Amino acid sequence: MAKLHRIWYIDELVLTIFEQCLLSSAASLTRTSRHMYRLGTPLIWSSPPLSALTALAGLDAAAVPAPSKTVSAVSKSRPWRSCRRSKTRSRVEAERPRTRLQVLAPYVTDLVIVDASRDDNMPIELLLEAIQRQSMKSLFARLQSLVIIALSPEFLQLILEFAQLDLAWIKVFLNPPNIANIDDRLSGYEPFLPQLCTLSRLDALTLYGSDTTAAAERHFVSTVMRTFPELDTFDAWRMQTDTAFFRTISNAAQLAHLRIQLGALPDRAELGTISLPNLETLILEYDSNADLDNLLCCLKAPLLHLIQLDFHDTREVPHNDQTDTGGFTHRAYQRILERIASSWSQSLEELTISRVGPLRSHANSLRMWEFDVVRPLLSCHRMRKFQIPPAVLVNAEDADLIQIGQSWPRIRELSLAGFGSPVERAMCAGTKGFLALIGACRDLELLEVSVDLRDVSDIAPDIDNPPEEVSLAYNSPMRELSIHDCPAVDRDYTQKLLRRLFPKLEKFNYATGREFTWMNKDRPADAERVGYMSVMQMYSGKVRDGDR
Repeated sequence: MAKLHRIWYIDELVLTIFEQCLLSSAASLTRTSRHMYRLGTPLIWSSPPLSALTALAGLDAAAVPAPSKTVSAVSKSRPWRSCRRSKTRSRVEAERPRTRLQVLAPYVTDLVIVDASRDDNMPIELLLEAIQRQSMKSLFARLQSLVIIALSPEFLQLILEFAQLDLAWIKVFLNPPNIANIDDRLSGYEPFLPQLCTLSRLDALTLYGSDTTAAAERHFVSTVMRTFPELDTFDAWRMQTDTAFFRTISNAAQLAHLRIQLGALPDRAELGTISLPNLETLILEYDSNADLDNLLCCLKAPLLHLIQLDFHDTREVPHNDQTDTGGFTHRAYQRILERIASSWSQSLEELTISRVGPLRSHANSLRMWEFDVVRPLLSCHRMRKFQIPPAVLVNAEDADLIQIGQSWPRIRELSLAGFGSPVERAMCAGTKGFLALIGACRDLELLEVSVDLRDVSDIAPDIDNPPEEVSLAYNSPMRELSIHDCPAVDRDYTQKLLRRLFPKLEKFNYATGREFTWMNKDRPADAERVGYMSVMQMYSGKVRDGDR
């Protein structure tokens, strides 16, 4: 059945089955449904797409009921059985499903309803008409969660009957068209408010339109927060926030997941304390580290374990300005990471730093961070993922890698050398630190690092009988490895060692000539380095992830 999941689309499989089962045979249709469910397709039956349900409703509308074989057989029985015949006919008629939708609906536990008002091939009205002829509660008796993607308030009004059931989870995406053309002072989501407030509950809300501001959406946001105090997730990544917004969400005591875009924030005294006692996930888009620092300083969220920071490249930072604490510099991020470590050292598990927008390739000083930037995070001993921005290199020495292994033994994903990061400086870390990190972090599955492995054959001359510090690193669960700028090494020996270290390795990445923008005849070592890494990748038989 797993192969069927990959070969068939859900609606194709469901329709194929139901088209072959006559509605006149209640036993056959019900038996087929039960067998398919037990054979291992609960996902197919419990989470059908809206297109499948709509197609079934269309089939039912076009179907002409055929006489029941059971009833026909009973009608030909002897006259003296007329009383039993009447009872049998009534029982069969009651048990027989009137529509194919009635057979599938009791299995449905999760439903995604997408606004298809612009799609003539998915007339949702057919489905709604079929549902209105029956009881919604009895038809979808097992429905537990509902996801609604609405482009207009009219569609939300149309499917409110689903959202008024007693459900365990409701998530709503609001994506009004042409919101970019709306005046900055006007709300793009206010028209949805009357329908939204009639939902039985609201656990997650995503404002998926174009750019807007918290000032324009102030009434909308405050009304939603007040109406649904149990709101778990609020995603408004295209809405620039302000001080009043944070005062509003401070009332959302149950908020666990927050994604926003920072506008210009005042100093900490004016911003005040932002208390979110149940916040677990925080994703921020921003264009000033000063604003970010102010927010992190005021935020009180003891359960926060995942932070993602997306920096927008909206202004140029001078090439030699390394003291700027508001832009994209290692000095600015050292301050940010110190703030994060001091506030969430007991709970932080994942930290991702990324950059939205182009990164100037010539400003290598902005793309090379000393390990002191990362060092404050070593107090966060529950760390499972640390990701630096693409095109950034963290200069780590052997002692630093050893300390990471001691501080983050549960780390799964570790990036210290992003794609396209500088490769012109000599590597600091060597084989000793690399093997110590692998041996200490036995959950590590993804590693991006700048390391010099030229002395690996001196440390472990016999791969089959290695010293203890090397054998501890054998059989790592590593699946993706990026040795960004390792100098030329013994290819045969190194690829054999990699196989012993990482038997589950799926991707082996390395820096190509594209990263060596200064490569010329005067730097033959760079060309040799690229060639060696390419051959190692080929010998290892691993798939490259793009042009690394």
